[in-house]
Amino acid sequence: MVHKHLLENGVTVLIDEMQDVRSFALGFFVRAGSGEETPGKRGISHFLEHVLFKRTRRRRTVEIARAIDRLGGDVDAFTTKEYTGFYAHTLDSRFPEALDLLGDIVLAPAFDSDDIEVERGVILEEIGEANDNPDDLVHEMFVRSFWRTHPLGEPILGTAKTVGAIGLGDLYRYYRERGDCENRLKELHYGLRFDLTSCTSFMANQLRNLLTGAAYALYQQLRYAARRTELGRAQVGTLRERLIKVGTVIKESVRRILLEMPKTFASYDIWTRLAHGLGAVT
Repeated sequence: MVHKHLLENGVTVLIDEMQDVRSFALGFFVRAGSGEETPGKRGISHFLEHVLFKRTRRRRTVEIARAIDRLGGDVDAFTTKEYTGFYAHTLDSRFPEALDLLGDIVLAPAFDSDDIEVERGVILEEIGEANDNPDDLVHEMFVRSFWRTHPLGEPILGTAKTVGAIGLGDLYRYYRERGDCENRLKELHYGLRFDLTSCTSFMANQLRNLLTGAAYALYQQLRYAARRTELGRAQVGTLRERLIKVGTVIKESVRRILLEMPKTFASYDIWTRLAHGLGAVT
């Protein structure tokens, strides 16, 4: 069953649990596709996809590559005419790392002029290869003839002329325009047993870095996990210490969990004591 959550900051979160697997698929989907690009900026969505994987505020290019290798699964991105997707497939034990990596790439990029020139060259090569491939060429001719003057008829890669004209400022402005919370969809398909302490630790890290939205998304997962997980008394101390560091956002999360959790749950007493310890309830 797919659970849908619309967060207060506008982000839509979809969660689909599969009990018979020990892996997960995580994706960030942004409503930024070639179908909404202006004539002079054809290909900017695809260009931005390339640039986001080059550098973040916390990671250099080589560090991103190493983080992907350590996950041991599949981490990649793609651009369509309607949206751009960033995803990871790997083992359930790697969930906090994958979420941290994708969150960093999508939410905290560091735009660098040298990276942009490198990726511009890569994209121009892709355009040349597509023009030399009969299948790709015929497909683009069909799409253009079908949509005619509509932006959906334009190639996702853009043209050599438009890609050559896109600069650092263009990419940054487009990211700011299309990367706001209301344009983001986060999707998670998983077959994992939640480690609530790990999830809480990640919430703290993400909140310190940038996003209340990412922390709030994990609050939703934490809430559902709490409904089916018995917290051991030994975990409460560690969980409490980490939650205290995060502050008012996490206090509100715990308060909401208590409001929604039936008092008959065996873990209700633990959550109550945790909430009192945090000052989330009086």
